[in-house]
Order: sequence, then C-alpha cells, then structure tokens
Amino acid sequence: MESGGHAEAKMDSEPTVATGDTAESRDTNDGEMELDLDDEAEREIDGYIMQDKPDPTDTTVTHDCRAYEFYPQVAAIHPSDVHSLAATRNMKWLFTASHDGEIRMFDYFASMNGRNPLPQNQRTGFSDPVTKAGVLWSTWPLEEQVNPGETSDPLSHPIKISPCYAIDVHSEAHYLLAGCASGAVNVYSVRHDEGACQYVLRGHKAPVACIKIAPGETTCFTGSWDKTLYSWDLNTGNALSSFSPHTSYLTSLSFQPGATTPRLLSTTADGLMYLWDTRATSAEPSSPAEGPNPRGLVRRFAVPEKTPPWCMSACWSPDGGKVYVGRRGGTVDEFDVAEGTRVRAIEMPRGSGRVTAVEAMGNGRQILCASQDNIRLYDLYDDDNPSSPAPYVAPASEPDPLLNPPKVPFIIVPGHRGGAPVSKLLLDSANRYMVTATGNRGWDGMGVGGGMVVMYEVDQSKR
Repeated sequence: MESGGHAEAKMDSEPTVATGDTAESRDTNDGEMELDLDDEAEREIDGYIMQDKPDPTDTTVTHDCRAYEFYPQVAAIHPSDVHSLAATRNMKWLFTASHDGEIRMFDYFASMNGRNPLPQNQRTGFSDPVTKAGVLWSTWPLEEQVNPGETSDPLSHPIKISPCYAIDVHSEAHYLLAGCASGAVNVYSVRHDEGACQYVLRGHKAPVACIKIAPGETTCFTGSWDKTLYSWDLNTGNALSSFSPHTSYLTSLSFQPGATTPRLLSTTADGLMYLWDTRATSAEPSSPAEGPNPRGLVRRFAVPEKTPPWCMSACWSPDGGKVYVGRRGGTVDEFDVAEGTRVRAIEMPRGSGRVTAVEAMGNGRQILCASQDNIRLYDLYDDDNPSSPAPYVAPASEPDPLLNPPKVPFIIVPGHRGGAPVSKLLLDSANRYMVTATGNRGWDGMGVGGGMVVMYEVDQSKR
C-alpha cells in the first residue's frame, strides 16, 4: 500500500450555499449536531424534515409502478464542467467532481427542503419549480500526491491541482475515491477528517475516466484513458487484476445486477463493450498468446453495422438480461446479454444530438436517455398490452391526426437546459431521487465554461 500526502480539507463548521463561484456562509447551529449523528439517526431526522417522503433505501416499490414523474427542485451552479457524481446509499450526501479540481460535498435533503433560495439571476432558463440552491457542506481540492521517495518540498515539487473526471463513494461515506489526470486514484476520508488523502492507488498512466466500487465495498475497479482496467484491494491498496485488451480509452463501468458470479461491463470510446468475470486474480496484463479471449473475458459486444463507433455510457436492465448503450447518432442500442446481439436501436427525435448518458428505471419499462437537447424518459413497451410486453412500435398516422394523434414513446424530463452535454445521471436505488450533471468529461476541449447540477424528486405511479 502506498501512502499519499495529506490533503487539507477546506471545511468550515457550517454549511455554505452553492451559488456560483463563491459560497455564502449560512448562520445555523444544526450542522454540528448532524455531524455527530450516526446513519440511523440521520435517516430519522431526514424523515422528519421530508415529512411524508418514503425512506430512499426502500426498493420494494420500484417494481410495480408503471410511470414516473420528475420534479426539478434544486440547482447547484458550478464554475466549470461537472464530470462525475456520487452519492451515499440513502442520498444524504451528494458529491460532485468538476474540471476546476474541486470535490464538493452537498447535503441533499437540506437542499431539497429549500433551506436556501436560488439567486434570481441564476434562475434564467429553469422551470418555475427550480427555486432552491444546493447546500454546500464541504469542498476540497484534488491534489496530485508526490510519488514515493520524492520530496514533499513545495518549492521543488509545487502542489498541482488536477481536474477530476471520476469519483465514487462508500455507501456510508467512509471513504471517497477520486481519479487524477496523472492516472493516480486518491482515497479520501469523508466522515472524519474530510478531504484527507489516506493513500494513493498507482497504476494508470493517463487520466482516470471511471471508478466503480464493487459490491461488498472491499475492492474497486478503475478505467483510464490509457486503455487499462484495474481492480484494487481497498484494504491494502494493491492491484488485484488487470483486464485487457481494450482498444480505446474506457468510458463507463457497471456491475451486472442479479448475477450469480460477479460480472463487470466496461465500455470504450470506440463503441465496444466487454463483459468480465471479476474473479480473475492476476495483476499482470493479458499476453497475446491468450488470443481473442483473454483471461476473464466473458463476452465482447461488437459495434453493429451502420452504427457510429462511439459510446460514452451504458446501463443494465434491472434483471441484468439486457444492456442499453448510448450512441453518437442519436440512438440507444438494446443488447441481449445471453445472445450477445443487438435487439433493436431506439431512435431519438432527429436533431436531438448524441446520447451521452443512459440509466434504466427500476420497473424495467422505461429508460432515461440524455441527449444534447433534452433528457427523455423512453417507454420500452406498449402500455396497451401490459400483460404481454412487446417492443414499442409507433402506429401509422390516421386520416385525422387531431382526433387520432400518433403515440409518442417518451416524455421530456424538465430541468435540463439544452446545449450542454449531460455527463451523469444518478438515481437512488428506490428511484425516489435523481441528480443530473452537465460536463464534457474532458473529451471535448475545455467544455461549456460552467457546470450545472440539478436535483430532482421522483414520483411513482401505478396508472
């Protein structure tokens, strides 16, 4: 295990309000009390604050609903692109990673309960419900730690702040992982001594683009622009496995739900997907002698014909039987995992732009598709035949479209302002809350010049 330097946290004893480049201090005396509470007590307080809102850890209601309605409530404006999001299991704490090298920690429920209003000059372009500002609890810089054996003298090795392209956090906020532009992964403490770098995972040679903590939370997986994928032992800091070869830089990582063996899906910028058996234990790269099926590879998903070789995001269906992949041509490909083939291509409206983020809803009937212009909740099945689901096919136009309008297989999710790519869609396990972020993840120059995080409340319907 390699020990990184200590990164001093920029933390005040009281939360602040995210309202752009500066943060305004909030005069309250409830912050210190919350820091001393355990997770169960925090949930009880959140339940009281949210009144009749359900416990976000309850997932029993996500499988029998037929529709979702999204209500944007909070906007947290950032001075630069927001490349990644992470949240604790109960959505108490939300973390953002941005191009300016700052990791920001928000109190999600304090934000949703409207403790701080959104300044009037920042409401331009938002719908009426977005009137609240995010409650910023803490922030600290992502510092490149010195290599072992090097001096920590700030004169010979000045502190370098790195853009942050990927983060993930422990379900109870015991630690947070953040990827650096150098390829290192800093491991920070969160619940105590916030923002202190406890140790560093070293192995990648280029910016870390995606991080995923494995079920059980004792190992993690990291993917980089250098086309490498590593698994790490979080107790020792040692690399456990290397999964290769990837033909381009990695863009996303996700675990197959419901699998009897731990399987990880990795996607690359050239549009390919790889399904890995994570039980492979050798940290040495696969050799050419292993041929087209290197160690740990379960299946390789090829890019279908006439499909642009591009992929920034992919997600699993709730049962783990299908994968949905966003494409540059304004489509989402649906793959059958068992067969390894594409089932269909779901087309977005013409001119909507590339699909930069996708996320499946818990009922298995809808997926969220984030395009350049809007975020859409797309219906995968025809509601006229709920007992026998089939792929949705829009009916032909009737003679009188006013009396018999054609069906539209999606609804627009409010809140996102078109023109900026969506870097991340984040849902809690019960599909009660959602967070979106805008940013280019470092792949399109310097980006749009400012990032935006929108926090939603999600209502479920059985109609």
